[in-house]
Amino acid sequence: MADHLMKKLKAHIRAGKKEQAAALLVSHLKDYPKDKQAWLLLSKCLDDPAKQKGCLKKVLEIDPKNEKARKGIQRLILQKEKIRSKKLRRRLVRGILVFSLVLPVTTISFLGFYFGSDGQTLASILDMVSEPLPTQTEYVITSAPQEEDQVNSFILAEPTTVIEIPSQIELEPTVDPLANIPSAYCVPTESPREVAQVVTVTDSESLHVELNGQLVTIRYIGIDAPELDQPYGAQAFDINRTLEGQYVILVKDKSDADEQGRLLRYVFIGEYFINYQFLEWGFAEAIDSGPNFACAGFFLVGQDIAMEQESGVWEPVDVRMDPNDWQNWPVIPPISKNAEEIYLRGVAAGNNPNHLSVMGDCQAPQWLLFGRYDWDTFELQEELSYLQSAVDQYAGNWGRESVTVAFGNTVASLYSVYWADRTRCESGESPMDCELRVNNPNVALIMLGTNWGAGNDAEFDSRLRSTVQYLIDRNVLPIIVNKADATGPNYPLNRIMAQVAYDFDIPLTNYWAAVQGLPNNGMDPNDSLGIHILGEAYPVKRITGLQTLDAILNSVDLP
Repeated sequence: MADHLMKKLKAHIRAGKKEQAAALLVSHLKDYPKDKQAWLLLSKCLDDPAKQKGCLKKVLEIDPKNEKARKGIQRLILQKEKIRSKKLRRRLVRGILVFSLVLPVTTISFLGFYFGSDGQTLASILDMVSEPLPTQTEYVITSAPQEEDQVNSFILAEPTTVIEIPSQIELEPTVDPLANIPSAYCVPTESPREVAQVVTVTDSESLHVELNGQLVTIRYIGIDAPELDQPYGAQAFDINRTLEGQYVILVKDKSDADEQGRLLRYVFIGEYFINYQFLEWGFAEAIDSGPNFACAGFFLVGQDIAMEQESGVWEPVDVRMDPNDWQNWPVIPPISKNAEEIYLRGVAAGNNPNHLSVMGDCQAPQWLLFGRYDWDTFELQEELSYLQSAVDQYAGNWGRESVTVAFGNTVASLYSVYWADRTRCESGESPMDCELRVNNPNVALIMLGTNWGAGNDAEFDSRLRSTVQYLIDRNVLPIIVNKADATGPNYPLNRIMAQVAYDFDIPLTNYWAAVQGLPNNGMDPNDSLGIHILGEAYPVKRITGLQTLDAILNSVDLP
């Protein structure tokens, strides 16, 4: 795709002009239908989830291993509102199940499915359904070739690879059906294997099956899945429900049944161990199932995988931080959705995404702080090389002298015409107005407070809030950087900065926390005023500022 078209498209998308961007993309795709980047961008311009998934499906047809398309589909699945229409459910193919398993060589996905008695294919049924599919487990058809046996491919909630398998699964009850797969090594070899057909599913951790002509309930050994009203409960239930109509393999451990009369079993379909897979996906937690301990170790491994990947129930909970606990806030802030939106609005409004401004005092002159990033001799340490893209983003702008940086500067002097640089600012223009006009930044780092002195905290709060609001009104993303110096007992200005960052939902770089490991906590012990930092503290401020900018750039990245 041509650079000029890409720039125009990104500008439309960031400005929220999705219809204009979509029109450009549709026109482009008529001539270049194999442009996967165009399909990815088009998916961002559409509001209909079904159409978004259609675009992402096209990407996978062009590039089956495209991770952005695959993750996009998964994101749509998890965000989709659950629809409980029984009428629509009856029109869907029953009993679709995909489980992925990490094998020694590769990760594959397995699919077993069953067509309804009317013989309709899944494709024709989906064509009939005008509403969104009524399940969290999404079905997206790919264009799989048809062989002698009917073959289909699907992309569901968690696959890492799409493979093709025959549409019917034949199980031989007289032969041990368990394949030689790592997760099944723990299963007792002396226990008989029984084949049962799943009749219905009513929760996330059990099955109602027909076994030897009787209807019995099977309880998965070793796992505890969330209830429907708990996080990921609906997804766990939907996945379990796709077993309806399927033949499964049941294996006992030590005990036969629980106190409720449910048979305790390890459950397999084809080559895949369902108990284990629920844990690996993060849709269940491992529990003590004594005396059924044969697979306890394997189950903890599956759970560890989900925890490391922060999948399902192990996904981090988005809890906003307490301003009163600002000392324990992370040095590099999490970037909120609100901050992303301010940044993107600024780009759409014409702010320069390659420019940043600093509002600072004696601790922020460019020759001591960020200006070094523009030096020809500057080079990031190897362990910080991942920050090079952020350095490049603002190349040429690091070394400029901000109108809003001056010795003795405060949040009040930003608005005083007497503090403006008369060689760069117009008559009657404040430093803040002048800086935004001259530099046209998209982000601004607020590094002020050292010269405020003790007392009058209420005015500092008011002035800081006015500055943040002023920047947001002009679509400039404010980033507050707190202080190493105390300016009063218990760092009152840092507490105010945390509260303002919290209230406006904007980033705060916890510079105070970053310098706690330095001698004298980063402060110059020979400074009688108690406001100047050590020379070793400047690189810390420089790097943490760059890391915060890098976090913002990564969070708003477009394909």
